[in-house]
Amino acid sequence: MTTDDTPATGPGDNPASMPDMDSAPVSAGNGPHRVVLGASCTIEDVAQMRGDLAAPLATGRPIIIDASRLERVDTAGTQLLAAFCIDCLEQGIVFAWKQQPPVLEEAIRLLGLGALMESPGAVFDTEGVS
Repeated sequence: MTTDDTPATGPGDNPASMPDMDSAPVSAGNGPHRVVLGASCTIEDVAQMRGDLAAPLATGRPIIIDASRLERVDTAGTQLLAAFCIDCLEQGIVFAWKQQPPVLEEAIRLLGLGALMESPGAVFDTEGVS
């Protein structure tokens, strides 16, 4: 995962050449960060992801979580994402899900984490964000 001021990747970018997880501001300045989850969010991935998720939190800026590429998630991965959402809420950082695939929605439901992982209700434009 990288955190810099480069523009977010667009729909024409080749996902096969992208890292498993990416983070970049949607726009320069104080715009929201976009965190793109890779195909896997499992116990094998959580150690790396935990460190990678710290950078967007440190900015204090709103965060867009894009889980559209997520294909595999387990309890450890879901708990990590829940902890990230809790950290956002505790730090007053607005977050929004761009997309939650069915595999993640099912894991959230089975673990009873829906209320913790819902966007806090603040609205910011995620249209056009890939």
